[in-house]
Amino acid sequence: MDRRIFLKLSSFSAAAIGLSLQGCADDELTTALFKPAFFSRFADQQTIHNAGIDYLKSFPSENSKSKLQDLLKEGVDDSARDNLHIQSAIDKKVQLDFDNGFTVISDGWVLSLTEARQCALFSLL
Repeated sequence: MDRRIFLKLSSFSAAAIGLSLQGCADDELTTALFKPAFFSRFADQQTIHNAGIDYLKSFPSENSKSKLQDLLKEGVDDSARDNLHIQSAIDKKVQLDFDNGFTVISDGWVLSLTEARQCALFSLL
């Protein structure tokens, strides 16, 4: 194999691996954002979906995936790329919401604002 071809292939391979790893990190972030961990212990997927739909009816200005992701990512460390750290940050946001009275009633459930937004994102995905 020609050395130039080898170097080009090596460069392209490195770039492809880097992009695929970035994609995995984004998938982990998305998964942590749309899965209300605590609420999902009590509710099935249909209940989470219904709560999300109800939330979006009450807050139509947040009816987009990008808007909800931005709101959910607020306060989450940008360097946190693995699911465990991201989920931990989201769990802290949920606890702070309850501590500060940031709750909503969605489809009959009292949810933290963060959980309600997670349900809404779930319903859009």
